[in-house]
Order: sequence, then C-alpha cells, then structure tokens
Amino acid sequence: RKPGVFPAGAPIVVAGEAGLGAAVVERLTALGFSAQWAPIDAGLPEALGGLVIIAPSRRLSPTQLWDDASERFARRAFALACRAAKPLQASRGVFATVTRLDGSFGLSGLTAEQDPVAGALAGLAKTAGKEWAGVSCKALDAAELPESALAELIVSELLLSGPDEVGLAANGKRALTLEERPATEASAPFTEDDTVLITGGARGVTAAAALALAKACRPTLLLWGRSEKPTADVPGSEAELKKHFAAQGMKPKEIAACVKRVLADREIRATLAALEAAGSQVVYEAVDVRDAAAVKTALSKHKIQGLVHGAGVLADKKLEDKTVESFDAVWGTKVTGLRNILSALDLSALKGLVLFSSSTARYGRAGQGDYAMANEALNKIARLLNRRLPQARVAAIGWGPWDGGMVTDALKPLFAAEGVGLIGLEVGGNLLVSELSQGSRAVELVVLGTAGQRALDVG
Repeated sequence: RKPGVFPAGAPIVVAGEAGLGAAVVERLTALGFSAQWAPIDAGLPEALGGLVIIAPSRRLSPTQLWDDASERFARRAFALACRAAKPLQASRGVFATVTRLDGSFGLSGLTAEQDPVAGALAGLAKTAGKEWAGVSCKALDAAELPESALAELIVSELLLSGPDEVGLAANGKRALTLEERPATEASAPFTEDDTVLITGGARGVTAAAALALAKACRPTLLLWGRSEKPTADVPGSEAELKKHFAAQGMKPKEIAACVKRVLADREIRATLAALEAAGSQVVYEAVDVRDAAAVKTALSKHKIQGLVHGAGVLADKKLEDKTVESFDAVWGTKVTGLRNILSALDLSALKGLVLFSSSTARYGRAGQGDYAMANEALNKIARLLNRRLPQARVAAIGWGPWDGGMVTDALKPLFAAEGVGLIGLEVGGNLLVSELSQGSRAVELVVLGTAGQRALDVG
C-alpha cells in the first residue's frame, strides 16, 4: 500500500473503546477521511473502507485473572471482523487492531497488570492478513500515551505499509523479531511426589507429552479429556467392528461413531498402560474444562504442582464463513477453560505451567482466526503468570504441526507444500520436558519441524 492511499469514498469505522476511538476518528477526519466511531457490536455500512478495532485498556489487581468481560470483548471483536470480511475485500481497504499492553505486545511482562486477553486481537489481524487479498491488515500495540498523541501514531501507521505487528511507544516504533534458540538439556522438572494435570486427553499430542514426563520424573499424572473412561473392549479389526455393529441393525452414522469410540478407547488404554509402565501413577477423568463447576469439583480431590494445558479444538473456516458458535468452541476450550482451571488451583503450589499455543498465533493461518486469537491470548497470559509466579517455570509453546493429534492425513500435504516439517511425537514430548526444566526462561516460544528448532520472541 502506498502512503496515504485509502479506498475513495468508503467510510472508515473505528470500533471498541470510545475515548481513544473518538481521538482516532478526529485525526482521520482532520486528514480528510470519512470516519465514524461505533460500539464493538455495531452493524457496518455496506461500503467499508476501513475497520479499526480498539481494545479497552484494562488493568487487573495483582491477584485477579481476566474475566467474562474480557472474553466477551474478544468474541464481539471476532464477530465484527467476520462481518467486515466481504466489504473490506471488495474495497481493498484497511483492517487494524489496537491494544494497549505495553507498546511491545506484552514482551515486557505486563508489569502494570494489563489484561492479557486483549493480546488476542493480534491473532485476528494476522489471520485476516492471510485471508483477505488486497486488504492492508495490521496489529498495533501501544504504550500508555496521551490519547491525542496516540491517535496520531495510530493513524500515521494506518497510512503505511510495513510489518503486520507494530509496537507504538514514546521513543519510537517497534517490530517483533524471532531469535533462534537451541534446545537445552532436560532436567526433571517434577518429582514422584508431585501431581501434574494435563488437559487434552490421553491420545495424540498430549499423550506424548504425558509419556515424556512419566519417563523423565514419574509424577502422578491426572489426565483430563472429553472422552469418557474406556468401556469394555469389543475385539476385532476396524473392518470386523463395522460388521459387528452393522449386525446389530445400526445405521452407517451410528456404526462410524461406535467404531470411532472403540478405537479411541483402545488408544486411551494403551496410553494409560504406557504411562504406568514408565513409573507414573495415572488418573484419567472426563472433564469439560469449559464447565467451571465441574473443574472446581474435579480439582478439589487433588493437589496440583504442574499444569500442561493442551486441550484444543479446531473449526477451520474463512472469517466470512465463521460463526460465533465455532468461536465459542475454540476459544472456550483454550481460554475460558484455562481461567476455570487457574481459578480452582492453588497457584502458589505450582512448580511448572505450560500452555500449548500454536504457530498459528505467531504467523496467522487462513481458516483459523478463532484459533489464532485463543492462542495469542494464551501467549500473553503466560507473560503475566510468569511474572506473578516466580517459583514456577511458565511458558507458552507455539507448536507447529505435530505428526499426530489434529494433523490429519489430509492436512499433511498442505504443511509439506509450505515447507513446514512435522514435529515427531517423541521429539515434541522431550522438548516439553526440556522447557519445563528450570534451565530455560523463555516465555513465548515457537517450535517448528522435526529437529525441534525453536524461536523466541524478543522485543
């Protein structure tokens, strides 16, 4: 985009926080643009030249977690971007998100107790940039500055091409870079007397993580998944199972569901057996992390020293085709679920806490706007928790695709075409153990490829 070029005649909508929003509108108007402020859940004009979403500047008390209000804003911002997808692509307009973490996307550690969930907006902007051809998409994060001065910085950045993430501070602008870091030698992060909660079930990626921890330090492992505890096995191959259930008069969909459950149960049993063989005591429970009451009840029976939050859901579609229901499923599992867990834990007892984020949050990915937002929120939550819990190793790991879990055979050629290698299950599990060791203090990491190479975000 050339400096100063906006779609002719189409209005620019500035949505969200009213104070800074009004200052941005005033600045745009002074430069001759048609601009208007709107609440975050407003409708949009049919012709749209630009959309700027400004998150509220919220502060938490030193012991307070984010709340429903934070998550509702993220949901509404997502819905507004979905409504803007078609008109912005038609006008080849401008889309930007604005947060006020610290002027460097939370990399200073959110020392003023900024609400970390606002950081989700950067994932939305980066995903839009992958989906919306011809639209200038940018995520901005600002330090605390007077609104008039900040509005001028924001508008000047909207008029320029450049990095898709820009920090705005009193002493200038900042861009994020990635610094290569070699993996460190793993040490045992827990002892046999510790209990580690792992969300995400007993199959695939989280199973590999649990097995690596069991081999390294043999803690008690509490595994939470969506699947109920395995029932009695039905013997036979997949083909034989289909025949077995067909003989009971089931319809094709019922047969497929029953076969899927039997195979999943077998995988869960195999995981539990492998963990016990490695020396860990294992408890598997079916818990929906989105249910705060269920989480509180389940955790009342356990003292937790470690948390690996690996639960996740995908609902891939372009933003213009997304629904708030799909957002709720993806976001609720990652972010609301984590809030429910943290609210029920004795945080002072934690020795280690790892949040399974995704490289989608760092780079954006077409079809995964809600997933990018949820994982960017986890990245910033890790920043805040790292400062608040000095006794614990805290990290958000932005995993690339694993050779298992949510990466299906249909998706593997896509990643191969992008030159993104798959992370082997054993390699990924060992990297998790390494990152939980006290030797490394990186908080936001990106892990790509089977070699386990890692990159650390730095300001």
